Amino acid sequence: MTKAKRYRLEPRDVKAGYRPGPDSPIEGRDPSERVKVRGSMVWLQHAGTGLRVEGKLPDGEFTVRQIQLHEVDLRKSLFAELELKVARRLGLQK
Repeated sequence: MTKAKRYRLEPRDVKAGYRPGPDSPIEGRDPSERVKVRGSMVWLQHAGTGLRVEGKLPDGEFTVRQIQLHEVDLRKSLFAELELKVARRLGLQK
């Protein structure tokens, strides 16, 4: 008995976005500058199915570089979540 191959989502089929919170402007800031973050969201959407997942960045005071690293980590976990949702929608995984 062979193990079923896990469904892999193509990154090119996923749109991504970032919505800064009301007190979280980081555009044009120096990477070492500290910024208060509150209510900032990251989302991913699969183009083929329209399925969307989103997550919240941690609130607090961070450097712009730290915010970017938090965003990368969040996108990775959201991608895995979206991959599973799409696989289930397509009937490729239970």
